[in-house]
Amino acid sequence: MLNLKKVAEISQGECLGSCSGQVKYLLTDSRKLTLPEQVLFFAIPGKYHNGHAYIPALIKKGVSQFVVSELPEKQWLEKADFVKVHDVISALQSVAAWWRSHFSLPVIGVTGSNGKTIVKEWIAQSLGDTVRMTRTPGSYNSQIGVPLSVWMLSDGAQFGLFEAGISFPGEMEKLQTIIKPTIGLFTNLGDAHQENFSSFTQKLEEKLRLFKNADVVIYRNEGDWVSEKIEAYCTERKKFTWSFKEEADVKAHLDDGVLKVQYANQKLSLSLPFSDKASVENLMHTITLLCYLGYDSDFIYRAVAKIRAVPMRLEQKSGKAHNTIINDSYNSDLGSLSNALDFLEQQKQHPRKVLVLSDIFQSGYAKENLYKEVSVLVNAHKPDLMLGVGKDLMQYRELFHLDSHFFKSTTELIAALGDFDLTDTTILLKGSRAFHFEEVDKILEEKTHRTVLEVNLNALTHNLNYFKSLLKPEADIIVMVKAFSYGSGSHEIANILQYHRVAYLAVAFADEGVDLRARGIDLPIMVMNPHISDFDSLVRYRLEPVVFDYGMLLSLGKYLVQQGERRFPVHLKLNTGMNRSGFNPSDIDNLIDELKKQPAMYVQTAFSHLASSDEPMHDKFTHDQARVYNTMCKKLELAFDRNIRKHLLNSAGIERFREYQFDYVRLGIGLYGISVADADLKQVGRLRTSIAQIRDVMPGETVGYGRSGEVENPKKIATIPIGYADGFRRILSNGRGKVFINGNLYPVIGNVCMDMTMIDITGANVEVGDEVVIFGPELPIEEVAGWLETIPYEVLTSVAARVKRIYVKD
Repeated sequence: MLNLKKVAEISQGECLGSCSGQVKYLLTDSRKLTLPEQVLFFAIPGKYHNGHAYIPALIKKGVSQFVVSELPEKQWLEKADFVKVHDVISALQSVAAWWRSHFSLPVIGVTGSNGKTIVKEWIAQSLGDTVRMTRTPGSYNSQIGVPLSVWMLSDGAQFGLFEAGISFPGEMEKLQTIIKPTIGLFTNLGDAHQENFSSFTQKLEEKLRLFKNADVVIYRNEGDWVSEKIEAYCTERKKFTWSFKEEADVKAHLDDGVLKVQYANQKLSLSLPFSDKASVENLMHTITLLCYLGYDSDFIYRAVAKIRAVPMRLEQKSGKAHNTIINDSYNSDLGSLSNALDFLEQQKQHPRKVLVLSDIFQSGYAKENLYKEVSVLVNAHKPDLMLGVGKDLMQYRELFHLDSHFFKSTTELIAALGDFDLTDTTILLKGSRAFHFEEVDKILEEKTHRTVLEVNLNALTHNLNYFKSLLKPEADIIVMVKAFSYGSGSHEIANILQYHRVAYLAVAFADEGVDLRARGIDLPIMVMNPHISDFDSLVRYRLEPVVFDYGMLLSLGKYLVQQGERRFPVHLKLNTGMNRSGFNPSDIDNLIDELKKQPAMYVQTAFSHLASSDEPMHDKFTHDQARVYNTMCKKLELAFDRNIRKHLLNSAGIERFREYQFDYVRLGIGLYGISVADADLKQVGRLRTSIAQIRDVMPGETVGYGRSGEVENPKKIATIPIGYADGFRRILSNGRGKVFINGNLYPVIGNVCMDMTMIDITGANVEVGDEVVIFGPELPIEEVAGWLETIPYEVLTSVAARVKRIYVKD
């Protein structure tokens, strides 16, 4: 066990306090605290958050050990122990490197531009329960994620399996000292993060630093400059290669979905569950590693049978019993279990939480120690109900101090599901692949048609952090979640925004705010378009109305007095040129007089809206709006002898007019990936469906209503289950719209129907069931908006409510 004095020694820091406490858990995100005892919090000052700001709150929750680069106020210094260091991240890495030095075992280090996480997971799936393995949870491959992963090594581990990702020169040297791989595996070289490197050669050289002291490097020999560079690097270490065409230790040949592999005197012929190049490459990396480790062909056959091309991420979706399903059952280990339980705890939309958990196979712990750790995690998160599946969980059932029931198999669990009231619950499915929790998912999931809007919560967080990075320290964010969060879902988006500590949410109508309150959202909520009939809800649910005319001002003021309210927060809308709603500049004196007659109201903010912040041709008008707004606000502040919080900027304004940030900014469409500054934002929404039917159509025949899709040459037509009732508008008919299938765009043929659309796939190699992307990272929403002669706002908000929303998180 590590103590704080040793941490100070390892990190060359200064100890303040007794520093005698023991360290068992490392924490870098204050929101993920579940076990305050024996926790060491590293207060990392980041681009978007400063960990030092959360020290007082953590002390109040029982944390007593901290690594900092700046000391807190004296009152907090007296209540906890601190190690003061020059660089907190370096200290975290030093502690992890020290921990790694205590283990003498094979460690596989995986790096490359693409496929790291999948290869790592497939290696773990292949080895299954044959070895006790500690591996990177999820994609924890960063400067912070790697040390947290390596810290999970335990005395029972027989193998380590860690991935390493870099964004800048100089980073891999630090990760190498933490991972210290004995076996290196290089996936490929691509253009990810290329903007931070002077050349592909520099990036390759940087990645290869991970293998500095490795015994062997495993890679694909393509006979190109990358292979030559790796071979030159391997002069002091062994190389072990695979190839389709070059000389290699493991030779491969792909023929019509059958992968033929030859190594030494062994030959394998494997039927694959996938055919895309990336998956085949990832599988060959996995097979080559198994060959190097000495596993025979029978073992490799069984290993490949376990592998599936599964989504490497958590999915959140609606269940049939007014509940929410979180499906995170593609793998299971302590790290990913901890992350999934944290995500479960964030969900506030239902009063009860249910954990469905299977035995854990891929672990570096002996069973007794493993399930002690599992029980500590589960007991700390306190789900209302736990359903355990597997003989190991049954054996250690006494460790779980909560309402829990245990089953030998998934079949037994499914048979017993009807015995439990799962209505109005959030259900986390966390299971090893062998337990086939997808069958449980199918039973619980709300049945809808095959068209789905996939909302990527990691992309949303990335975009939120980008806009945070543009703000001055004194400014905070109001996020617009009106119109069903621009079509992406209400409480699901609000939950993640609450977790990331935005200042306010803003909705269009009071009933949207009431729904958020019912779903456990306790952030301040601004109602942009309140009505007299909403007054009771505003007060009951502490919703803060926008006041934009005298009728609303007087009626609301009278109601608040009748209810005995004092200092009820309201927000003033000022019209500075948008001419949509709000008080005009000529109203300001009279507005001040009327406000002074309202004892129950407290003006929380005064704001206005820019009419054309995204259009440089109107910049003069934007500056004029800001000038008018400033003048109106100064009059208000002078009249009330206090500062009134202000906000003027929308998403485009945040990027283009930073001088007008004031106290808040209002983030809307930018959160979903739209930038007027060509910033590296991620598209959050991905509307997808699948091919329902394929048919041949002969010359002279027509396709669709009105016979507008006339065929002159033989064509192959695919029908997809999406139409104008789903938001795929009829204007996209007859070739104007296109969809993305297996790497290519294919045009609409004929008229779009209410529930279906026909696509011309002549010459394409596609099949029934293949995925069809309507918009997403593969087909940017801006391009679809261009076909529709509209803006991305309209495309997003037009996706019908009947289209199922699934929320994914890596």
